[in-house]
Amino acid sequence: MQQGNEEIRYQFWDLYQTNRDYRLKCYQQTSILIMTYDITNRHSFLNIQNYYEDFVKYGIKKSVLALVGNKNDQKEFRQVSFLEGQELGESLGVEFFEVSALTGYKIKDLYDFLINKSIERSYF
Repeated sequence: MQQGNEEIRYQFWDLYQTNRDYRLKCYQQTSILIMTYDITNRHSFLNIQNYYEDFVKYGIKKSVLALVGNKNDQKEFRQVSFLEGQELGESLGVEFFEVSALTGYKIKDLYDFLINKSIERSYF
């Protein structure tokens, strides 16, 4: 991505299946954190609080955080309401998005937010 004369590169890592010690080490180098849960899986939603608490304790304080409910395309199987996601985002003080990685619904909004916030916070 170009920002003026600067080229900005982003790396994305999926830490869901990694052990906690490895995640904590990664948090120390993370400027953007996307905490994602599956709207069709309540257990994934309930784990968000743990990930958030670990990141607050071990992560970079100026990081951009977003809470993302994925699988908006499977609303008929929903186990977590939009309102629950929104309320959790508000309680954590982070931006909330409900998206569909399959259809692309709201993905551009999510990435625009993350990129613009990271530029505002001068990571580059």
